[in-house]
Amino acid sequence: SVYSKVVIKHQFSPVEIIAVRFTFALLGALLILLLEKASLKINLSEFFNILIITLTSIIIPIYCLQTGIKLADAIAVSLMIPVI
Repeated sequence: SVYSKVVIKHQFSPVEIIAVRFTFALLGALLILLLEKASLKINLSEFFNILIITLTSIIIPIYCLQTGIKLADAIAVSLMIPVI
């Protein structure tokens, strides 16, 4: 997004941007769990399944997107973001 391009111009790496986004996403999810009084108990195999799904469907694609935004021109980013 345009916000990401501005943040990258201030010398933040894609990894730093993703770290901040995921920190807030995790805090939001934790807040929802606490408000709903949901259980956090999962077994080890479920944990690894969630980890694999998260890596392949969220973390790697967002890292590639952030890296592409960093390398692309501002005009190209503003034209491509609505398509994504």
